[in-house]
Amino acid sequence: MTENKNVKDLKRDELGVFLRDRGIPYASRNKEDRLVLASIAEKRNVPLKSSVDDDLKTIIEERKKKMVLEDGLIKLPDPVKMLAGWEKTFINFPNTSATDVEDYIKLCAENHNVQTKGIKSTKEGESLYLSGHVTGVEYHRISPNISYCYIKAIVARQKAQTQAPYSVWIILHKRTGKVENAYCNCPAGLRGHCKHCVSLLHFIVRQIEAGCNKACTSKPQERFEKKGNKSRLAFDPRAVCYRKEKTLLDFDLKKLEDITNGNCGVLLYSPRSNIEKNAGHPDIENIQIEEEVETISKTIPVLANEIIEAKQNINQCDFGEELLLNLDNSITDETVDYVVRKTCKQSSSKIWFDHRIGRITASVANECSKKVNEKDEVSEKNNSVVAKIFNYKSAPAYVKSLKWGRERELPAIKEYEKNAKGKHKDFNVQSTGLHICKENPWLAATPDSLIICDCCGLGCLEIKNPEKYKNDTIQQMATSDQSYLNYSDNKQISLDKKHQYYTQVQIQMYATNTKYADFVVKTVAADDNIFIQRIAYDEIFTMNVIHKCKVFFTKVIVQELLTHKVKLYYEKLQNNEQNSDQVFTNSNLEINEVVQEVDTGSATTCMNEDNTDIHVPSSNPAVVCPICSCECKDEPLTLNEESICCSKCDFWFHYPCVGIKGNENVVRSKYRNWFCKSCKGKK
Repeated sequence: MTENKNVKDLKRDELGVFLRDRGIPYASRNKEDRLVLASIAEKRNVPLKSSVDDDLKTIIEERKKKMVLEDGLIKLPDPVKMLAGWEKTFINFPNTSATDVEDYIKLCAENHNVQTKGIKSTKEGESLYLSGHVTGVEYHRISPNISYCYIKAIVARQKAQTQAPYSVWIILHKRTGKVENAYCNCPAGLRGHCKHCVSLLHFIVRQIEAGCNKACTSKPQERFEKKGNKSRLAFDPRAVCYRKEKTLLDFDLKKLEDITNGNCGVLLYSPRSNIEKNAGHPDIENIQIEEEVETISKTIPVLANEIIEAKQNINQCDFGEELLLNLDNSITDETVDYVVRKTCKQSSSKIWFDHRIGRITASVANECSKKVNEKDEVSEKNNSVVAKIFNYKSAPAYVKSLKWGRERELPAIKEYEKNAKGKHKDFNVQSTGLHICKENPWLAATPDSLIICDCCGLGCLEIKNPEKYKNDTIQQMATSDQSYLNYSDNKQISLDKKHQYYTQVQIQMYATNTKYADFVVKTVAADDNIFIQRIAYDEIFTMNVIHKCKVFFTKVIVQELLTHKVKLYYEKLQNNEQNSDQVFTNSNLEINEVVQEVDTGSATTCMNEDNTDIHVPSSNPAVVCPICSCECKDEPLTLNEESICCSKCDFWFHYPCVGIKGNENVVRSKYRNWFCKSCKGKK
């Protein structure tokens, strides 16, 4: 009734009701004081305070919106009302990665204008997970015809643990693992990225990384301890070295004799041998020679050590050819199998890196072969590929494309395996490691996996997860300008045979002695997201590549193993970068030549990084961009990899680093001069 009256006509109690309904506090019992507050509220049109019922309705409506997906096309049931169908196993968990969780938290933070961008909830959620607050995790597939699933859990409070815990549920995409929505019944649960929701997301990611969503046949064999309590009488808590009672011979009696000058009474009762009694004159007839047993030890020499050792035994002019003959006899089948077993973790194994150094692997074989022409002449610009082979320049700690490829490799293999099992008999995917080629020990390859079935036999599997095209369909990727997939006129998609991936797959088949390989490209698009091509072994193509790689190995790699010329160049370049905040600020600054003495008979010649005499002006520019410290490729594949040389300081710069788009006149004309920022004004 107070809403229809004028504020001035209201009584004192009515003014109190007026203020209370609008949430305005008042302490005075005086009518005039209440009238002043009521008049101000009326002028400012202060709305009525919502009731508890209204707030509850808002929460219910927002909660229901979280179950509506794809712009209203899919409406999921309420997980609280779903009493049957929940599973307590993790085998059906989607392949949700840490990247998916980060993207979801950032999106929620942007939608709710959170200044911390979800960093605080991420840290607190991980802390809750590590503290064991996440319990009762269950999975529900909802329906086989729906691409989404529920995962719910009980999350204990962070502080008031005696009070009732919170209920959390999350909606995930079954195929891509994308986090669609989340809800918690805590005060901040409507946002979908509270610390309780994030703790459950951390739990899901850790379980997937541990392989809990794999079938038992896909996991390595495990040995379990026998059930039952250990017998108290059979258990000795002492260390192993102390469990056996020591005898007099277990002590160092010789040292005791030296300390006491032989005057210790214990020595009189020790059954010492004649050799100990006559230490100055040993009995040669009693010395036993240990039997030599040929075996495969854990310290298989890497290629670099073998070549350095061979150099000491070979004194001929053609060292490269003689070296290859020695290497051919140094690798056995047992050695190859041993390296494969010890490097199954691939990039996570130190042995994998050690045995790759100095060897031409499948990933760089295409680049090495292009450095050799038809006359077996090697290009002088090969510092970049040599640095890759010897790992002189390690990859950055965080590369988005590499991280995406590593995280999506297992989901891609799982999707490929699902498609292939219906087409092949007794199909299986096996993990593998580094395969050293027995016929050419300087060559090696590491397929992503090996595949085997009764109908096709053994083959290789190579997985590609292009981060650049991750949201595109296979057709969209194939029709793009810079794709390694060809799209023919009859709408057929295939791998470009001129691309390095085709060479990589052929070398993998040669090293593993297989006759086919499946090349798989996987994206996260809704449809048309996987491409599988069966590639047959091309012997003519592969032998041509191997011949050129052999020439490159004998003329470039062997010399680098003996002289370390490129290594010294990169070390010198790194020192120059560390000693200067900006390498290109001084227009007269040049990369100091690396002095290396090379055998030329009786004289020695001082060489620089371009393999030319030091008194001759170098015509080849530096191969590292001074701005981004990345290499300028000799054969760029994209516009972002193109580079331009400064006409004054001879430094090369990437187009994006200096703001060049590629359509400028200085780029089109080969006769125009271009100057970097530090050289402008000093022409």
